[in-house]
Amino acid sequence: MTYDHINPTRCNFLMSGCVISVSDVFVVLMMCEQQKIDKRVTEMSECSELKLKGKKLFKEVNDAGQALQTSEQKIQELATEMKRSKADTSRVAQKLFTLQEQFTAKHKQVSTALAATEADRAALLREKEKDHKKTEENEALIQQKKNEMARMEKSHRDELNSLKDTYQEFCSGLRSYHEKLLEAMG
Repeated sequence: MTYDHINPTRCNFLMSGCVISVSDVFVVLMMCEQQKIDKRVTEMSECSELKLKGKKLFKEVNDAGQALQTSEQKIQELATEMKRSKADTSRVAQKLFTLQEQFTAKHKQVSTALAATEADRAALLREKEKDHKKTEENEALIQQKKNEMARMEKSHRDELNSLKDTYQEFCSGLRSYHEKLLEAMG
């Protein structure tokens, strides 16, 4: 057994030639041992606290690891969803581009057809106007001819009536002549 743990002030007493009783030495030794035990108890208590803190930290790290793993899975799912969304967006953009090209081509065709139809319509309107003028001219000519025919019919009726009257006069004169001739012959 070593006496390193003995209080140096007490050792001075031994060196100076003072007599210390065994009980004093025992008390001193006990006090030293008690201090060591107290220190060890404090250290064990601190170790216990550190162990609890370590367990708590381990649980927190473990929970954080699980949360991290869950987050990484969620991130992976979101990345997959984002890739799918990008692919969908790309397909929609391509479809939109195709539809835009088709629309542009159809619009050009419709514009060309509309221009041709407008030109045809304008030509038809000019032809209709021309036909309308021709119809008006023809109606005026027909009215003129009708008026001329009515005048000629009246003139013909008048002439016919005049001839009938002349014929009647001739017939009357001839009858009268025949009557006179028969009378004279007779």
